[in-house]
Amino acid sequence: MEWNLLALITNWPILLGIGLYGLGAVLMIVALRGGEVTTLYPIITFSYVLVTLGSGYFFGEVLNPMKWLGVGVIIVGILMIVLGEKKINETTEVEIK
Repeated sequence: MEWNLLALITNWPILLGIGLYGLGAVLMIVALRGGEVTTLYPIITFSYVLVTLGSGYFFGEVLNPMKWLGVGVIIVGILMIVLGEKKINETTEVEIK
């Protein structure tokens, strides 16, 4: 297999992927500057679930029990972060009043 730089830099799917990755990085920086990590991190983490489910749906990848277990563990972790944050916010509200 030959490596051709011109073919690589004129491959629009690769360029689109790099561009979207860069846009995502910029949006993440902006979001982290203006938001709390405990609010944003569950959203970031949920992307792993979406990629796993999307790969099964769009590309026909087999989602074996270990992948389903991983998706479940991620969802449980997200719920723990969200519910823990909610409880902390409720406690802080009571202390402020």
